[in-house]
Amino acid sequence: MRHDIERLTQPSQFQHHLEQAIPVQVYDHGKHVEIGFITHYDGQFVEINGILFNRSHHHFISRPGF
Repeated sequence: MRHDIERLTQPSQFQHHLEQAIPVQVYDHGKHVEIGFITHYDGQFVEINGILFNRSHHHFISRPGF
């Protein structure tokens, strides 16, 4: 996983990416598992491409321009 780009952790970051349709890359234990747009999020999960990802288990990286 790259560490020089923005990792999403705060509700405001998820909201910004949802509203602005900024792509997000999902990692599980450092391994890329998905990339897409947030369609919904809450305190526990983020929905991307119809898949729910647990916020405490996965890492979410901003991918503007992808």
